[in-house]
Amino acid sequence: MVQTCDKYFDLWGPFYTLFGRYWHDCPFPIYHVSETKVLNLQKVTPVTTGNLEWSARLLAALNQIESRYVLVLLDDYFLLKKVDDAQMQKCLEILDSNPNAAYLRIFPVPGPDLDYPGFANVGKIDKTKPYAITTQATIWNVEILKSFLVSSENVWQLEIEGSKRATNLPYDFLSLKINHKRKAETGNYPYTYLCTAVYKGKWMKEAIDLCKKENIELDLSYRGVENSIDRFYRLHYYQMPLIIKQVLDFIK
Repeated sequence: MVQTCDKYFDLWGPFYTLFGRYWHDCPFPIYHVSETKVLNLQKVTPVTTGNLEWSARLLAALNQIESRYVLVLLDDYFLLKKVDDAQMQKCLEILDSNPNAAYLRIFPVPGPDLDYPGFANVGKIDKTKPYAITTQATIWNVEILKSFLVSSENVWQLEIEGSKRATNLPYDFLSLKINHKRKAETGNYPYTYLCTAVYKGKWMKEAIDLCKKENIELDLSYRGVENSIDRFYRLHYYQMPLIIKQVLDFIK
């Protein structure tokens, strides 16, 4: 299930070009969730929900499918290499083996905090930590996800407020373990993607470079492209000491 919105329609072309290139044999139904704009693409089922908040759109879409599990993706998760169907199937088997599991995060950003007995490459998320709930690529138990969503929450509130609610949930939160040395994109996961293509409404340099490498033409007239200052802030700002942040905030 690809969660998007009408104002991000310019991402649909590159997203599905890469999706078709690296998961052309996807064995699962594919749902494209937007507000009013309809995507006409073979093998993809468009789901329009009207102008609802992010979580309400997801809930409305989930109510239209019959499936025990759903892989939730965002529209700017651009695939970097072929999807590993064998790994994906193994993830489903892991979920099937634990009826108490709410989800299995297949792109560990962040990764697990605890071991999960019996599975060397899977761990448990500490539900008391921030971002116990994220919108990174995750296979969810549909009924648990539906019961957890709050219709008034946007995507950021889902991660922040949802992580607070998660503390008291009686379910196991699972995640593949991190197997990369530097960045998530260099790891080997069932669905390995650029995380992410757009930041604060602007194309990231990494997305521009990826699409150039993949010979995908982007419409750069619709949204802006981050400049060197934007990129510096994105990569370094949050790791800086408070005093430096305050100086930079004053200058900016």
